[in-house]
Amino acid sequence: MDYDRLYDTVSGDVYRAELGFYDEYDLHREQYGNPNLQLLPENGYELYGQAVSGYIYK
Repeated sequence: MDYDRLYDTVSGDVYRAELGFYDEYDLHREQYGNPNLQLLPENGYELYGQAVSGYIYK
């Protein structure tokens, strides 16, 4: 795939982000308005089935 799927650990919203965004975000998450994003876990089947709430571009 050419994107990552992330989820907000507080709201549960799922986002689609360009590849590479999460690597930079994870290093500097305190600089972002939402520091609660994580990559979808491999066993997070319910999250994979959830509609995407938004898109994140670098």
